[in-house]
Amino acid sequence: MWAVCAKPLDKASDRGAEDGANQTGRIDCGLIVRPDQPCGLEPLRGVRSSGESQAPDRPPCSSGDMPGRWVVPCLSCSDNRTCDWREVAWRPDSCYHPVLDQPQLQQCMMDRKMLFMGDSTNRGMMYYLMERVNETLQDWDKTHDTVLYHNLNRGHTPFSYSYYPQFWLEQSHRPTFQRALEQLIQRSRPLVNSQQTVLVVGGVQWLNTNHIRTIQQVLKRSRPLVNSQQTVLVVGGVQWLNTNHIRTIQQVLKRENLQDIMVVVKSLGMGFHLAVDGIRSLSLARVQQLDHVNRDVLTEAKHAGYEVVDTLSITMGRYKEYLQGRCACHFHEVAKPSYSAPQHSLLQMLRQDGDSGSKSGTGTGAGDQVDLQDSQWPSSNTTYHVRGPVNQVYSEILLSRLCARDRGNKTTPHR
Repeated sequence: MWAVCAKPLDKASDRGAEDGANQTGRIDCGLIVRPDQPCGLEPLRGVRSSGESQAPDRPPCSSGDMPGRWVVPCLSCSDNRTCDWREVAWRPDSCYHPVLDQPQLQQCMMDRKMLFMGDSTNRGMMYYLMERVNETLQDWDKTHDTVLYHNLNRGHTPFSYSYYPQFWLEQSHRPTFQRALEQLIQRSRPLVNSQQTVLVVGGVQWLNTNHIRTIQQVLKRSRPLVNSQQTVLVVGGVQWLNTNHIRTIQQVLKRENLQDIMVVVKSLGMGFHLAVDGIRSLSLARVQQLDHVNRDVLTEAKHAGYEVVDTLSITMGRYKEYLQGRCACHFHEVAKPSYSAPQHSLLQMLRQDGDSGSKSGTGTGAGDQVDLQDSQWPSSNTTYHVRGPVNQVYSEILLSRLCARDRGNKTTPHR
């Protein structure tokens, strides 16, 4: 007899579980980020399978940081060796994140121009979004330069990406943040000054208030911009964001009369928790401190009326499942799929209709750039797939929040 197990709640949340109260995230016993809460697996009452449909009265999630947990079917919740980890799924406690089907997603992204700037963590999210929008991923690279893709969504949704910072160059030869951003914008023109243009900025730990001011200066030269929800700014990374950045964004947007645009804040994430030669590592106390910073960032961002995606709560429960890279902060990798089925069908995130997916379980400078137009894509039928269920979950939540305007489901500003 299978049972559905989940990471445990704290006592206060557990008392409210039966009446649908919000519940806290889960903790892995190998890295106790929240010492005031128990760790491990516990039975999840009222759910018979990880793919079971949620309650009919559960509404769509109104925010990307709604409390949730990883759930998995087990023969015994006291022995995680009896769990079928192929069926693990992310389950919000009191709502569900709508997962757009292909026609909905392509319509939502129609005529948008996506701009990404940051390190490999942003690049992984970009490739996942590219595969979801285009149904296939025909080209990818661990690029450290500037790259443009023109033929996505039947040519209606171009993507641009620029790697920053270029840490492998000598300090005196590294392009400034301003120069890298300017080159990305120049290579991405023409740009539509509306919600159809999306700038995604962020990475692991490099962003600070000087970069926000640089964005202000570059965008000012790129005017006119529409002061409405038709303009979107997505900002975030792994461990650099704090409440000062949120307040700086508010101040900049107010000065530029852009306080009504849509802002999405991607919160912190797990990484740098292992002792690896040549890179810094965080102690348990530092990781616990990140959790407090993350909560403050989410509170500050929502108070400002911004959309949020809480990636720390999602990654902390499965921090051992990091993929390639010494930072232990990558939850994605790109490879050739073993079969040709649409890869997004593997999504394991519980949703309203109960469809939780199938059961199967380097450049030398910022001036280097690649322009991949229709004629430049590989002539073979080779396709690639972005793997990583953790990256998949928070990337889908990002898509859900980006497209919430099409459903009339969006965060109400609290300015």
